[in-house]
Amino acid sequence: MAPELTLDRLTGAINLQGLTRLAPRSRKANAAATLAPFVRREQDSFTGYVWLYTAGFGFGGKPCRLNLCFRDGGLDMASWSVELGTGESGGIDAEVAFMRAALGRQLGRTFRAEEHFDWGWAWCSYDPRSDIVSGGVRYR
Repeated sequence: MAPELTLDRLTGAINLQGLTRLAPRSRKANAAATLAPFVRREQDSFTGYVWLYTAGFGFGGKPCRLNLCFRDGGLDMASWSVELGTGESGGIDAEVAFMRAALGRQLGRTFRAEEHFDWGWAWCSYDPRSDIVSGGVRYR
């Protein structure tokens, strides 16, 4: 079973069941070493931002991909998308509803497109440019 991605509602930390806890500003080197079996690609923008693209996790019980953005070596934001499967109907609307419901349960509030917290904010929306529904967090 894939490690489940959950969020800490008080700190915004990303918990990856049985692997690690990524708090805001977690160091890239530590995350890359811990998540090495899941990392599919790394992209350095040479502007202080580096992305780790990973796969093999779960979110709300569905397979998900997790992308981690590090600014100057510290975790700045993360985004993820789920794969609902071909047997589930509703397409994009169903994915948005699923992601918002899962985020709402984890963060303890009714979830709309974007919610603000003391630690930063979380979002879930459809991006027509990339044709993907994603959720994510960004830290202050």
